[in-house]
Amino acid sequence: MNSTSDLLSHFMTNMRELPINELTFEHFKQLVMPLQLTNAVIEQHLQFNDDTYTRHFVCRTPQFDLLLLGWKTGQFSSIHDHSNSWSAVRVIRGILTSRTFKIVDNQLKRMPARLVSEEEGHKEQWAFLDRGEVHQLGNVAPENLVTMHVYSPPLRTMTYYFTDSTQTEQIQVHP
Repeated sequence: MNSTSDLLSHFMTNMRELPINELTFEHFKQLVMPLQLTNAVIEQHLQFNDDTYTRHFVCRTPQFDLLLLGWKTGQFSSIHDHSNSWSAVRVIRGILTSRTFKIVDNQLKRMPARLVSEEEGHKEQWAFLDRGEVHQLGNVAPENLVTMHVYSPPLRTMTYYFTDSTQTEQIQVHP
C-alpha cells in the first residue's frame, strides 16, 4: 500500500472498524500520521479568501471529519478548543504558526487566555491537539498556507477564548 488513495482508504477503513468510544489519542495519532491526500483532491477542495481563512470539508463520517484549510498571509483562527474532539493538523504547503494557550479557571475566577507556546510547522509536519486543549493557528509567512485537519469524533462544537476578557463563545460547527 503506497498510493495516496490507498492511504486514505486504509485510514477510513481503520476508523470505521474501531468503535469511537474505544479509540485512544495515541491510536488516533498512529492511524492519522500516514494519511495523505492526492493533488486532485487538494485542488478540488482548496480555495482562498482575501478576508479570512477558508475551511472545506473533504469528508464527514460518524468517526471523523477531514478538512482542507487555505490561509493567506496574516490570516489566523480565533483562539479555540475542539470540545470533545481530538485534532490532527498536517502542513501540506507553506509554514504554519501554531500557538498554544492556557485557560486558568479556578474557584475564584476565570482568567483570560494566556499564550504559553508558539511553534512553526513545515511541509509534511503534524500538530496534534488533545481534547480540551486551546490553540490558535495561522499564517505569518509570505506564501499561502494549506493544511489538512482531521477531527475525531467529528467536530460539532468549538469554544472561542479571548486574551483580553474572560468571556467565551461556544459555536456549532457545520459542514
